[in-house]
Amino acid sequence: MVAAMARAMEWIGLVSTGSSTFYEPCHAARMLASLDHISGGRAGVNIVTSMFDAEARDPGLPALPPHQEHYSRAAEFSDVTLALWTSWVGGTLMRDRQGQFADPVPISALLHAGEHSTVEGPLNVPRFPQGHPVTFQAVASEPGRRLAASYAEGIYAVAYDLTSAHEYYGDVKRRISGAGRDPDKVAIMPGPVTYIGRTEAGARAKQAAVDAFLPKEMSLAQLGRFVQCDTSGWELDAPCPCSCRRRTSPDRSAATPPSCGSSRRGGPQCASSWAGRLPAEGTPPWRAAPRRWQLKCSGGLRVEAPMGST
Repeated sequence: MVAAMARAMEWIGLVSTGSSTFYEPCHAARMLASLDHISGGRAGVNIVTSMFDAEARDPGLPALPPHQEHYSRAAEFSDVTLALWTSWVGGTLMRDRQGQFADPVPISALLHAGEHSTVEGPLNVPRFPQGHPVTFQAVASEPGRRLAASYAEGIYAVAYDLTSAHEYYGDVKRRISGAGRDPDKVAIMPGPVTYIGRTEAGARAKQAAVDAFLPKEMSLAQLGRFVQCDTSGWELDAPCPCSCRRRTSPDRSAATPPSCGSSRRGGPQCASSWAGRLPAEGTPPWRAAPRRWQLKCSGGLRVEAPMGST
């Protein structure tokens, strides 16, 4: 799909998602390198570790590996894919009239033998327009933030209000600096879901209309995936039980908004919150709020679609 979109759009960057748990580094590096060639240097990748055992069964695994292994594998995956992308240097391609395609001397092998992968290299795709695709990660937990600070060029932030966004921004920027990288070169992007109307009541009515498209049962099922509990008997206006908050993954526990366990919230809104999205409604002057987010705690915004709207 990304390849087809690249042919139809000339100026938009295209970020696909790839799981470091399921993809091997060489396969992912080659696929993304090809996309960067096809798009003329507009490819990006959101590296995820995956969340659910059901995801693991599609590529033939019985379940996800232990949580901590997700991150050690993701770190090695990031190291190896970057090394493959840089195994070709500029000026290597010759394609001259004498029939020489490339100068093999500057092309470097990896000879990588790690805990999770063994890759000889080099990549069999020539150096591409960007040098390597732009890398993104969406993180909330301690190991996730540490990983993103070391590798990501764009970070999808988990934040539910300006205060939590500011804390997240400061923490991750400090980690980036601690990893020996320039924090000003890493964009941190929270993801508000916006409903804008002529009045506050009109904006809330829009939100209610969108939420109504998602039946109660489906809303609770979506929430159940995040908290890894049977939510079918829950009341939509009751607080989220603490026992289920403890059973969810470390990433999702770190992403839990304080309001989800203590105040009353509808099912679609709570599902959005567990997914790391901030539902927000308001009148046109509210449009200044994203500017405040951008000035205080982000390198941009990713505007999210409401849960259940597709």
